[in-house]
Amino acid sequence: MLVQDLWRARLDWDEELPSSMARRWLDLRQSFESVSSMSVPRWIGLTSDVADLTIHVFADASRRAMAAVAYSRVDRGSQEAVVRLLVAKTKLSPIRS
Repeated sequence: MLVQDLWRARLDWDEELPSSMARRWLDLRQSFESVSSMSVPRWIGLTSDVADLTIHVFADASRRAMAAVAYSRVDRGSQEAVVRLLVAKTKLSPIRS
């Protein structure tokens, strides 16, 4: 949503960011560092002994953004269930001008 706020501010390309936006950018950039340590397993746990497979989808929206996520849950009877992220999507709402 920082990009939307920058667009609304109508800054020139060579204009310095206001301090509040510069701080938000630095915080966002710092949060990107943790992404390199994340891993998302692609195998969802399907084997011949699967008792039940369910897909769970969650979605939410506001005036500024929308998001959806889908998870799989594989139950193997007596073993612990395996839950995996299948897909996640986000989208910013268009700016009305």
